Amino acid sequence: AEDGIRDAQESRGLGDVYKRQVHGDIISFCPSFLTKNYFSTMMEDGDTVVDTRKDSKTLEYGISTCLCIVNIAIYFCRDNPQALQKDLMDAFDMSSTQYNQLYSFPSIPCIVLTVIFGMLLDKYGVPKLNLIVTFMIAAGQWLSLYAVQLRSYNLLLFARLIFGIGSENSAVLTQYVLERTYDKSVMTLFTGLSLMSCRLGNIFNSNFTPRIYSMTQSLAAGFLVPGIVMTIGFVAMVIMNKLFEKVQEIKANPYSLVKSQTQSSKANRFSWKSLRQFRASLWVAILIGSIHYSIYFGYTNFGSNFLEEFYYIEYKTANDYLSIIYYVAFFGLPLSGLIVDKLGNRQWFCFTGSLICCLSIGTFIFLDGVVQKYLVLVPLIGFSLYYCLTSPNIWSLIPMLAEYEVRGSALGVFSGLKNLGQALLPLILGYIQDYEKDHSYRGDLYCLLASAGLMFLLSIIFVILY
Repeated sequence: AEDGIRDAQESRGLGDVYKRQVHGDIISFCPSFLTKNYFSTMMEDGDTVVDTRKDSKTLEYGISTCLCIVNIAIYFCRDNPQALQKDLMDAFDMSSTQYNQLYSFPSIPCIVLTVIFGMLLDKYGVPKLNLIVTFMIAAGQWLSLYAVQLRSYNLLLFARLIFGIGSENSAVLTQYVLERTYDKSVMTLFTGLSLMSCRLGNIFNSNFTPRIYSMTQSLAAGFLVPGIVMTIGFVAMVIMNKLFEKVQEIKANPYSLVKSQTQSSKANRFSWKSLRQFRASLWVAILIGSIHYSIYFGYTNFGSNFLEEFYYIEYKTANDYLSIIYYVAFFGLPLSGLIVDKLGNRQWFCFTGSLICCLSIGTFIFLDGVVQKYLVLVPLIGFSLYYCLTSPNIWSLIPMLAEYEVRGSALGVFSGLKNLGQALLPLILGYIQDYEKDHSYRGDLYCLLASAGLMFLLSIIFVILY
């Protein structure tokens, strides 16, 4: 029994750890099955054994609920300027470049800061960093409101910088919490639910913020309501912190399996040398995820204008067509996560998603000049399915492929490269668009197709390495 306990304490992967159930002189070893996807902990209380699995399950549902509330609040606020773009630009007398800087400027420091934040997570854990990040997001939103009242562009840009740094690090922290809370047999499902809540925040912002402005004719009101929502999100994060600490305490008893791993994690020094522990398959997964988000945001940034000018679709209809991506993602992300968890073979889902992306962008090019405009829905739905297959799978794969003590660092590196791709590819697409005299977006499509082809090639390598 002592040998078994010692082996479990030295094991790095929680998915490989067998749980012990002790009663009297009888010791049995039970694996964590899919149907028992919450960590079962048995605690001795005199001569009786108390099963805390039900308490742990309730707490874990509470953690997922709180994270979804926080994500809705963050993404309600994140695209606040987009929902008020025309009126905001008129009020501040902004150029298009100045407006785009509200999004691009915060992404640049996050290329490095998210990597550092991931390393800090490995060293200090969630509770010490969680509230700092969420406070930065809330403070950035309220400061944006103050900047709108003063009509100060520089203050607004600074507020968006604080908000952007906080929100990007929050994405790393959210996946880190999910990885520490749930077994890998349900990891992708809960990741899909988390991403679904992000899209729900986008939908709320695009539908409610313009209505708030039209009712009040006040830009300040358009920033005030999201600020209140973000404050609610901050409260939800405080509650999540307490629930997370309680779950970790339950998991640590009676043999301190998680505690011993956490202590070894905290003993690590803050060092860039931890990146040397990344295996080849992890690096390939990070590159696939970075290219994936570059393609997704690169297309959605000019999607409505592309549909309008490339296929001669009316602007309102083009926006309606583009919204299909968000609505399919809302329902498809958790469903995709559930299917991946049930079937496994995560490498093949990466391969399939990359293939669908190539086919969807290729179909956009093939339909150039098509008369039946509704045929454009085919590649749009394909693009939506590609996003649903790839996003939750990649976010859950990265901590699974990393060693236990550097999983925060792995998520930070992924987020940093993702920000780099999201900053570079839209910039390249903008230069191509300016270079094309007819503004047909044909060059942009070929650039996206080349990026998708690179992602597909990396997915083949990933299948071999996985």
